[in-house]
Amino acid sequence: MRHFDRRQIHAVIAAKRVVLRQIPSPPDEGLGDLSNSISIVLVLPRFADSECMTLAFERRKVVVCLGTIITCLILANIGSLVLKYCFGDGHVLGLVPLFELDKEKNIPTLYSSMTLLFSSSLLSIIAVARKKNRDRDYLHWIALAAVFLFLSIDEFVTLHEQFNSLVRNALNTSGFLFFAWVIPYGMFVLILILVYMRFFLRLPAKTRNLTGFAAVIYIGGAIGFELIGGHYIALHKNDLTYGLITTCEESLEMIGVLCFISALLSYIESEFGSIYLRVGR
Repeated sequence: MRHFDRRQIHAVIAAKRVVLRQIPSPPDEGLGDLSNSISIVLVLPRFADSECMTLAFERRKVVVCLGTIITCLILANIGSLVLKYCFGDGHVLGLVPLFELDKEKNIPTLYSSMTLLFSSSLLSIIAVARKKNRDRDYLHWIALAAVFLFLSIDEFVTLHEQFNSLVRNALNTSGFLFFAWVIPYGMFVLILILVYMRFFLRLPAKTRNLTGFAAVIYIGGAIGFELIGGHYIALHKNDLTYGLITTCEESLEMIGVLCFISALLSYIESEFGSIYLRVGR
């Protein structure tokens, strides 16, 4: 956590509405080295005479932190599967369902929902910054922010599960399409790819590569392994093998979102350097 003094924020005191702007380069005094970090500065005009608090974080540290959490969640899930299927204890004071990746409304679900929400927030920051720069692509960023906000809500309240019986009964699906929600969601993904292809190709090479990799990982887990899991559970039962399939599915989803967050932070660093959010009357 760092601070800007009054001289460093003097140029931003005049406006009287919420704005998001680019700071071309960090001020020299009192900030240290921000070359590899993003600074989000909250400026309150009413308290302009005091120092201004700013939040600065490095992309590498964010990735390491989230990667560590993912590793812990995967290990906790494996432990839950061992206790459940090898020792016949699927509860253990509620710890097994609390950490099992295939369950809903537990710690892994909360983590996934929050990281999707974080992605939506980063996309919103980029959208506002691009709009201030009169960039024609800001609408693409806004739409993506809305998509990830929906995914965050869906992850926690399992909206996609509501499509299963509806679509399965309507289309009489089975086997790989046992989890029939993949049909409408898969169609939406294809439409999104077609609509965003030109926008995707206009992105900087590093952002484009990271985003493409993240999309392959996430979609491969969310839809690819869901197809495999659907085929298996339609023929067998909910056993250790199915638990391992869902472990791969959920793990790839979390890793995919992590890669996307890394891509967004990298994009913000390269395109904006530092940004600030001002709240005033």
